[in-house]
Amino acid sequence: MNVIKHDLGSEFDTVEIIPIGDVHLGSGHFNKKAFESMLDYVKSSPNRFVVLNGDLLNNAIKTSVSDIYSEKMTPDECIDMLFEYLKPIKERILGVISGNHEDRTYKLTGVDILKNLCYRLDVSNLYSSIANIIFVSFGKSRGRDNVRNTFSLYHSHGNGGGRTMGAKTNAVHRMASIVHADIYYILIHIVQLYLKKIM
Repeated sequence: MNVIKHDLGSEFDTVEIIPIGDVHLGSGHFNKKAFESMLDYVKSSPNRFVVLNGDLLNNAIKTSVSDIYSEKMTPDECIDMLFEYLKPIKERILGVISGNHEDRTYKLTGVDILKNLCYRLDVSNLYSSIANIIFVSFGKSRGRDNVRNTFSLYHSHGNGGGRTMGAKTNAVHRMASIVHADIYYILIHIVQLYLKKIM
């Protein structure tokens, strides 16, 4: 697990942190409009930041469940496009973790494609293949310029297969017994619901 510290300065009274994951760029089900709307939402206010929670690309390989013949882009094309999408908000990225779709290539070849994307974006210090615990400081605590409000955020792609709210709640509860944090981003399917809301 990677430990990351961000001091966002005293200018923000509030910050908004948006988890982005399960984008599945390259899949026929990739929702370009929703993804671009999310990025526009982040760009539209300086106090909006993101954590990237894996499965940013679909990355079907011959040994995976996904069908390589139905992919719309190669993994290389996906990485190039993700770079272009994320470059304008790279200063807003607080942490990056790998998902099971990116892990497919690593398990087969030893090449970590998301880590390489992070090198290109110059955010490799924010990357973990498993999980990050992030300490975010901002604003003025009790009106003092040199003292910030600080909270901790844990994020991981997760591997729970439960689809119900109860299953997701149980997964977070289990994680809370292992890692102490103020905020948990684990099973990131909530992002898909959020994308539908802002479309």
